[in-house]
Amino acid sequence: MELGKGEIMAHKKIEADRQRLIDIKKMPNSGEKNKAYIELEAKLGASGCGRDIPPGERDAEHIRSINQALQTAVMVDMCKTASKNYKIAITAAIIALLSALAAWAAIVKMVL
Repeated sequence: MELGKGEIMAHKKIEADRQRLIDIKKMPNSGEKNKAYIELEAKLGASGCGRDIPPGERDAEHIRSINQALQTAVMVDMCKTASKNYKIAITAAIIALLSALAAWAAIVKMVL
């Protein structure tokens, strides 16, 4: 099944955010890296890390919260696709039922 325009955009956005995380991880440790993590967390609605976390562990906490937000976005996207597929399957089943009824009516008409 092909993805619709909305699904393609959502998928591309998630992949772009995942690539941004990879790019941030490659940056040298600096205030810019921390700022980039915070900006990405804010964009994704991630929880962010608290101020009581030691500086050496902040990167891991940022990565954890961003990955969790990305996983949530993927699950939401998958649920939307599944819902769309469910609607298509129900429509196809109704059409098949109507076709069977039409075929049955044609056979009954031929017999009578």
